[in-house]
Amino acid sequence: MLLRFEQFCRERQFLSNVSPATLEWYKHSFKWLRSESPTQDDLKDAVLRMREKGLKARGVQFRN
Repeated sequence: MLLRFEQFCRERQFLSNVSPATLEWYKHSFKWLRSESPTQDDLKDAVLRMREKGLKARGVQFRN
């Protein structure tokens, strides 16, 4: 799973030119996922758990 995530980050960094702050957000958010291939329900669960821990809505948005 870690290799796929690292590949995702590299692609986002070099192909989409995301900021270093966005890459850090990916790393933080990755820890909340319970599955290597999350479904929509898995993503919703992660958002709910993040919000329950007090994270702000803007910091927990997952995009399709």
